[in-house]
Amino acid sequence: MLRDPELIVIPEFDQARHVKPLKLPEFYHPLISIDFGGSMDKHGMVLIYWDFERAKLCVYGEDLLNKNMASKFVRAASNRLEDTVKWPNNEVVRIGDVPEQLRIDLLDEDFYCAPPLKDKGSVQANVNAIRMMMIRDGIEIDPRCVKVILTLEHGAWLPNREDWQRTEDLGHLDLLAALLYAQRHINKENPFPGYYGKSIDKIERIVEDTSEDNFLLQGF
Repeated sequence: MLRDPELIVIPEFDQARHVKPLKLPEFYHPLISIDFGGSMDKHGMVLIYWDFERAKLCVYGEDLLNKNMASKFVRAASNRLEDTVKWPNNEVVRIGDVPEQLRIDLLDEDFYCAPPLKDKGSVQANVNAIRMMMIRDGIEIDPRCVKVILTLEHGAWLPNREDWQRTEDLGHLDLLAALLYAQRHINKENPFPGYYGKSIDKIERIVEDTSEDNFLLQGF
């Protein structure tokens, strides 16, 4: 697959810098992001989480399904990815670029996808956001996410730079679209529970009975 540096959508992507085996942190906010392709394009989905302590967007899972795939198979693929992580309060969070009627049908099947924000100019703005994250090493991709890596490595604009190229392997860069939605909607709030799961009474006793150094060793 030839790589034209003038047309690559994310030219800052560097496998040596951005592809690393990921280990889930103890606490994190995950998100499933899906770009439904319908009859023309593939269905791309990514599972990401925000590593709060390292301030990094982490791409932990992927799937790229062929076009004309029934929604039940998209739902099943999403469920498989969802089962690989822990969800705070057991509430799965999904973003899905999906036609409204299909969104309603999926909701009837207990599969909710919130619509992504798609205001004017958002595609270019989201692309620029990912590019800046690459420059600052603010994003990491697990090596298992082969299609995401190929998409970032080879995904290209059309010569007029108004749309992305379609290819047999990468579709209409559906995984990139899913990643763009994901980075915009990921929850970056502190995922750690209050007092790190310890009661306030216990914390007060630790403060009274230990030095500052020992207090830090308690895991706070």
